[in-house]
Amino acid sequence: MNWEQPQLPSFMVKVGDLLRKQGSSDTISLVDFTVNENIHHLSGKITLTSASEEELIVITKGVERTQHATCDYCAKEFDTIKASHDEMYSAILANDMPEENDDLILPIQSNMNLDLYPLLYNVTMFYNDVQNICEDCEKRLVEDEKASLDSTGPSNIVFK
Repeated sequence: MNWEQPQLPSFMVKVGDLLRKQGSSDTISLVDFTVNENIHHLSGKITLTSASEEELIVITKGVERTQHATCDYCAKEFDTIKASHDEMYSAILANDMPEENDDLILPIQSNMNLDLYPLLYNVTMFYNDVQNICEDCEKRLVEDEKASLDSTGPSNIVFK
C-alpha cells in the first residue's frame, strides 16, 4: 500500500526579478480571490518590496473577505464582511531562514518562488470571531443593553 502525504494548497509567486532590484516593489491585487474551500472571497492588496538580494518585506493592506455564518442567537444564516488588520511579514531565502521560524517569516524557495498561502491563511485566521451575531440580533442586544442602563437610572454611589 502506497501512502502519499496530502498536497497542501499553495499560491506561488515568482520573486527572483524583485530580489535582484533592491528597493523595488510589486503589488498583488486580490479581487474575490479563492485560496481553498475555506478561504474564499478575499479582496485586498499584498505588496512585496525588495529589502536585499535575500529578503522581501511583505505587507497586506485592506484584506477582507465575505464569510457565511449562522447566528449564535437566532440560528439565521447570513453573510458578513470580515476585515483583518494590515500586517507586515518578512520573506527570506530558505537557506537563510532563522532556526526559530515564526509566522511572520515566509521562506523563499531556491527556485525563487514565494508561497503566499501561509500568509493568506494566517491573515484569514483572524477573521474567526468568538461569536457570530447577525445584524438583527446585534441591534437587539444593543437596544436591550441601553434599556437596561436607562432603567437602572443614575448611580447612587458617592465618591469622597
